[in-house]
Amino acid sequence: MTFNLRLKNALKFIFIIYCILQIITSNFLLFIMIGKLLKSIFGTGDDTKIEERPKRTNYHRNEPPSTIIMPRISDDITSCKIVEWKIKVGDKIDVGSIVAEVDTNKATFEIESYEFGTVLHITNKKEIDIDEMMCIIGNPDDDISPLLND
Repeated sequence: MTFNLRLKNALKFIFIIYCILQIITSNFLLFIMIGKLLKSIFGTGDDTKIEERPKRTNYHRNEPPSTIIMPRISDDITSCKIVEWKIKVGDKIDVGSIVAEVDTNKATFEIESYEFGTVLHITNKKEIDIDEMMCIIGNPDDDISPLLND
């Protein structure tokens, strides 16, 4: 007799847990559906792609020229070979512009600019060490000789 009572209580408990899980999952699915509906109506903020954003028209910098250095791609890479320069001296570049393609012993990467302005100098090395100068960005009339002597 006690076995049947325990079985009944266990089945009641399982049924209650089942009902709670059904309520939770149905509400969860409801929240997902409402979220998708709201996203389709209102969007998610600035969905403008980088290519669609307006291009910079003023490349004049109010700061001295600066260098773009070879970033650390990986802990075990000490230098990279320049595959192709995507810029040339005199080009006006923006933040995010591709500066060069570099090759490591593992893969080929595109290096992006983290500065804007006019390209004043590009290194003539075919292989660049990590943290070494790749190019100099500034205004066309800037004196870059102190940066070249470093």
